[in-house]
Amino acid sequence: MSGTLRSSLAEFAGTFALVWLAASAACLGGPGSLGAALAYGLAFGMLVYAFGCADAHFNPALTVALCLTRRIDIARGLLLVFSQLLGAGLAGLFLLRSLHGQAAAGICALHGIGFRMGTLIEAMATFWVVFVYCSARLDAPDRSGGAAIAAAAVCACLATAALTGGAFNPARSFGPALALGRWSDWYVYWAGPLVGAALAAQLYERLFVAKAREKP
Repeated sequence: MSGTLRSSLAEFAGTFALVWLAASAACLGGPGSLGAALAYGLAFGMLVYAFGCADAHFNPALTVALCLTRRIDIARGLLLVFSQLLGAGLAGLFLLRSLHGQAAAGICALHGIGFRMGTLIEAMATFWVVFVYCSARLDAPDRSGGAAIAAAAVCACLATAALTGGAFNPARSFGPALALGRWSDWYVYWAGPLVGAALAAQLYERLFVAKAREKP
């Protein structure tokens, strides 16, 4: 099996698991609950560890950011994003099938804030999660890095879930929205994470990678 196909299958399976686990926990415990945050963060770290031999992004914003920094080529990136959205969509349909009336709680939504602030919050949360991901995975990958990534995701979810639903990942919002056909404020969950992830990846390259190359 080629590396690209293996990575695509990993992105599909991993994104399915991440969206299902995170959205299901939000449905059962409330989007701002500790349980929902732990489920999201621990699932992300667990999946990065499990699929560590592949790209292990599970987040279209992260994949796009790594394309912009030329860590992966555009064709590969498009295939990975397609796999992620396919996995997220199927996870949303499974959530709808398994939880029926409770499935609506798995949709990310703005609570008491406007779309500008919601976009900013999503961008900030994504920035820190992606920055930790880059530090843990890109140049000196360590299987224990999944713990740092999980911690970053838990903190980000705790800080944002009561305001935006705590997505910081377009796939997380896309799956449930597709299943229930509810697209309110969908642009917040794409624009914010895409900008935050791009800034994080660029900053990582400039602060760490460029400095390392300057050393004799």
